[in-house]
Amino acid sequence: MAGLSEYFRELRRRNVFRVGTAYAIVAWLIVQIASIALPTYGAPEWVMQVLLILVVLGFPLALVFAWAFELTPEGLKREREVVRAESVAAQTGRKLDYFIIAVLSAAVMLLVLDKIVWKPEPADEVAARSAEVERSIAVLPFENFSGDLANDPFTVGVHDDLLTQLSKISSFKTISRTSVQQYRNTNKTISEIADELGVATVLEGGVQRSGDRIRFNVQLIDAETDAHLWAETYDRRLTVADIFAIQTEIATSVCDALQATLSPDEEHYLAKVPTESLEAYEAYQLGRQAMQGRVTTSIAEAVDYFSEATTIDPKFGLAWAGLSDAYQYLAYYSGRNVDELLRQAREAIDRALQLDDQISEAQSALATLLESEGDKSGAMMAFERSLKLDPNNANARFQYATVLYESGNLDRALEEFERAARLDPLSPVINDSYAFTLAAVGRFDEALSRYRIVHKIDADFPMAAVSIGTIYGLAYGQLDQAYAWYRKALAADPDVPFYASVLGLVALQMDDYDAAENWIERALQKGPRHAWANGAMVMLQSYRGNMPEMQRHAKAVFESEPRWRFGTALSHARVPDLRSGNYESVLKRYEASYPELFANPPGVNAGNYRSAIDLAGVYLEEGDRQRAAYLLAQSQEQMSRKIRLGFDGYGVSDVQVFALLGRSDDALAALHRAIGEGWRVDWQYFFDIDPNLDSIRDHPTFLQLRSEVEQDVAEQLERSREMDASGELAPVPEEGA
Repeated sequence: MAGLSEYFRELRRRNVFRVGTAYAIVAWLIVQIASIALPTYGAPEWVMQVLLILVVLGFPLALVFAWAFELTPEGLKREREVVRAESVAAQTGRKLDYFIIAVLSAAVMLLVLDKIVWKPEPADEVAARSAEVERSIAVLPFENFSGDLANDPFTVGVHDDLLTQLSKISSFKTISRTSVQQYRNTNKTISEIADELGVATVLEGGVQRSGDRIRFNVQLIDAETDAHLWAETYDRRLTVADIFAIQTEIATSVCDALQATLSPDEEHYLAKVPTESLEAYEAYQLGRQAMQGRVTTSIAEAVDYFSEATTIDPKFGLAWAGLSDAYQYLAYYSGRNVDELLRQAREAIDRALQLDDQISEAQSALATLLESEGDKSGAMMAFERSLKLDPNNANARFQYATVLYESGNLDRALEEFERAARLDPLSPVINDSYAFTLAAVGRFDEALSRYRIVHKIDADFPMAAVSIGTIYGLAYGQLDQAYAWYRKALAADPDVPFYASVLGLVALQMDDYDAAENWIERALQKGPRHAWANGAMVMLQSYRGNMPEMQRHAKAVFESEPRWRFGTALSHARVPDLRSGNYESVLKRYEASYPELFANPPGVNAGNYRSAIDLAGVYLEEGDRQRAAYLLAQSQEQMSRKIRLGFDGYGVSDVQVFALLGRSDDALAALHRAIGEGWRVDWQYFFDIDPNLDSIRDHPTFLQLRSEVEQDVAEQLERSREMDASGELAPVPEEGA
């Protein structure tokens, strides 16, 4: 025992215990700091593993080193070479004690920071935020196992239907068709796909159609582990009832695998069979696939397919809803008689709702139709009903966000656009509109970043080009860049009147009247009654002073869309009557378009304040200063909630208000600021025509500012012509080519 006691005394004398304690504390600190720092800088897992091995191996080496060596004033010596009387081990031990106390203090501080200051988020908050990813699925495009390309549309159709079934289930997120379709024939791994789409599980499989038999092979895969959570093969007769029965079984199995629950309403929906006719079902699927094209020819094909489906089975509610959608898209894109197309859309949706008002697609089609009819509150309620029935419907959520935007509720619109983008992250349309709304609140750089996402997804997507052009033209004042992007849009789809119209408008802003007339005439050929085409011609003829032609096209605008571009056609059309003192004619025209401005008190809002300013100018001419003052004050209130530039910006409306109020210095200062910020839109109208600015039109500062803008626009026109000559601008096919 004496020998053992002597051994421990020697361990203490040589500071072996102190070295061991100090080593352990320092090692713990290093490991804790590394566990925080290494993930932050993206270090691979093996770095931490190597560090732990080195720390463990170093501990016995430190003890052996403390036993065998001593640090003396002359340096490090082997312990047996140190004379006991000259040993400084006791002093070294005290220094080690101080060191241990200091390191322990640092360890305590780290613990406090880790547990209190760097306190992790509560488990329920983390769970709430990650639940969407944990319970989420992407259904990859099915393979056609039939060996017959003629069965491809059928395979696509049953895949679409399964997606629709799953999207109705509210307890997990289902990625929409537009995004998953990008992975057809992909070489990417399941984990890569899941990471890009933001999901935890992926369903893949295929369909084999042979004679009167159909076989489904499906498997659900955990994206993180690549493990198969569930797999099944279904072999049935080729009937609509059996197809939907298989889809119901798959949906139920997915719920079980994801530990999700089905509500009674969801169970009831899954049990529905929309039609008993296989021919009607296949025609409906072909219609849905044709609608994806978003070009006039494919939409017209969709109308034919949906009509065929409803002819085969007049009780096929989904087909009637699809037909209504197709007519509405045709009204928007084709330039054909809008009233007739919307009438047909109304008949189709009424039939769908009579058959079953619990079809989410029917409620969504009703919502878009109500919006077209000007009933925004009704549209929002219909969208809310649709989303209650189908919470993962990215397209309905996107359209709902659009109505919110148009109603002035930009914060809610941004929320819904963001949710729609999560459900359909690779959708060009959704990302484009999300970016547009970001631009509407002045977040132009963020908007362009998201437009780059759109361009990466689909470089030929026309509306992305239009929207990018809109930011360059309306926010940055770069009309030449706007013209280049609008050319890309028209080149991608030459038959759309809207693209030719905006191209003509931006050419007009650059003072290139010949080019403007060329594009606007092209738009009118494609859509003689199209509001944008006629509205653009109103502006061109107004600038040229051709009042009869201007009034003719203004009448066409009023008949099709009286509030076109926030009353721009009204503004131009009022000028001749206002100059001649025919105030009654001006007031009647404005009352027909904006009856709320003639209420008592007038209802000024985000969509009519520009026209309210025009009306104030008329009332001032008539001597009704009280009514004019009210309209101007309310218009200023609306502008206080907006940004100056961008599609929804107020531009130089503040200049108009100040000029009408006789505050010339404020008007000129506001005009100077607007020009400096990049305002160029409709500059010829405001500088040369607008009666609201008559009080400052001859002011030297006003004339100088006009000269500056004119010079800048001339330089932009020259750059645009250079781009055209060098072949940088997208070529647009000639008419009839």
